[in-house]
Amino acid sequence: MVRLGLSVCLALLVFSGFAWGDTIGTTNSGNCLPFGCAVSNDLTVYQQAYFASAFSGPLSFNDISFFQYRAGAMDSATYSINFSYTNAVYPMNAATPGENVGADNTYFGTYTLSGNVPTTLSLVGNTFSYDPTQGNLLMTMYITPISTAASGYGYFDSNFTAVDTAREYWESNGSVSWDGSGLITDFSTAPVATPEPASWTLTGAGILLLGGLFYRTDRRPVRTAGF
Repeated sequence: MVRLGLSVCLALLVFSGFAWGDTIGTTNSGNCLPFGCAVSNDLTVYQQAYFASAFSGPLSFNDISFFQYRAGAMDSATYSINFSYTNAVYPMNAATPGENVGADNTYFGTYTLSGNVPTTLSLVGNTFSYDPTQGNLLMTMYITPISTAASGYGYFDSNFTAVDTAREYWESNGSVSWDGSGLITDFSTAPVATPEPASWTLTGAGILLLGGLFYRTDRRPVRTAGF
């Protein structure tokens, strides 16, 4: 039993450095929302639904990535991101963002962005566990501008077919828009840093200690409750 425990722990340590996940959508165009022209369009909330049928299976992710379609500037703005399940489908035409938000609404992270569109924009945050059998996935972004609108908008890979994604967004004057577009998004687990040699020594000692505890526990007689 001690050998099994050591094997499992070592396997977890070895494979914790790898990322895995799903990339949702096939690029057929580019889009400047929500990172390149949200400020000029007075956006306050951007929501994107990812349809359950686009996922290969359940996954837990703490890293989302978007990909450059055309170089240019991003808005200087702060994006607060949540994930939840949703019943929203295409067309998304809710009167308020809250109508699209479903179960397990989870804060992912807040990010202040500016500068030129990178080749890959990766945002690491809190883990969200998603099961496609429970509904579609919803990303909600609350946008706060911190400067004037960008000039020469940058664009990210997107798809306009409403096959895998759809979106809805709100402007500061209350106007609501929706369509069958969506940014191509990769959902993955950010790699865990490989322990330094000293850390490996401490980890090994901890594993051996746990193994000894398991060994001693197995040798104890079974006790039954007394009356």
